[in-house]
Amino acid sequence: MTDAMLAPHGPLDREAARAVRRLVRDVDLSDTRRAMGYGVAAQAALAAISDRLLALARAGRAELTDHLLRIRGTVQGIGADEILGTAAPGLLGMILRGGASPRARLDSALAEVEAESAAIRAALPAADDRIAALDALRGEAEAARRAVQAHVVAGEVALAHCRAVLVPAAERRVAADAAAEPALQALLYNMGVLERRLEALRTSRAGAATDAPQIAAMKDGQLRLIEAARGTVLDLVGLWKRQCGAALMLLQSRRTARLDEAAAALLDSRDRLVAAIDASAG
Repeated sequence: MTDAMLAPHGPLDREAARAVRRLVRDVDLSDTRRAMGYGVAAQAALAAISDRLLALARAGRAELTDHLLRIRGTVQGIGADEILGTAAPGLLGMILRGGASPRARLDSALAEVEAESAAIRAALPAADDRIAALDALRGEAEAARRAVQAHVVAGEVALAHCRAVLVPAAERRVAADAAAEPALQALLYNMGVLERRLEALRTSRAGAATDAPQIAAMKDGQLRLIEAARGTVLDLVGLWKRQCGAALMLLQSRRTARLDEAAAALLDSRDRLVAAIDASAG
């Protein structure tokens, strides 16, 4: 195969040109099964990349996001009334709060938030591993895309050679000997098979063009989630827990004079925590 045969397909780097030359040598239009299987493995590798990308997309945010949203639900359930009991004091207040005293509610919320925070810390190494997996997948996706592109170019070169050289030669043989007609028809049929395979490969190539941007966007989103979970959210969880602890101490010591201040501080830390979770997990 000459460089002139590659020229219509645009400039190819050395590695791509070598791959195309190797693939052109493997094209065999005398064998229908080989024509039907042309590029199938490269196409399957590209599809596997998409499957892995989808799996990472589903797992990447789900675990951390679930823990963060459970923290959000727990802290939002603790308001000023949980400390002050002003909306419905006494027995009525306990009934409206599900039979739990303010101290029991705070104890329960603290335990739930602590458990979810521990789960987040435990999930962070796996989240870091997914970032590394995305980096590796980006390289694999590019290699798979290049392999499909090489198959497309090689197939087009092989077909062009068939039209220019093999088909005219087969037609001359038929003109000299009618018994050569079946071989010509088989060649034309297999060229059609290869054309259909190339169309499928072109479709896969077009879809693969979005893989790199998708991987980059997914990595960026997961990095922001990980950084928020590791830093801002867990820091604010710590602040909220300290405010809960202060409120509990006041409740236990029955120093009600400072409960308004404790409630305000707790609500402020709650709102900051909820805003941080919404920003990172939304």
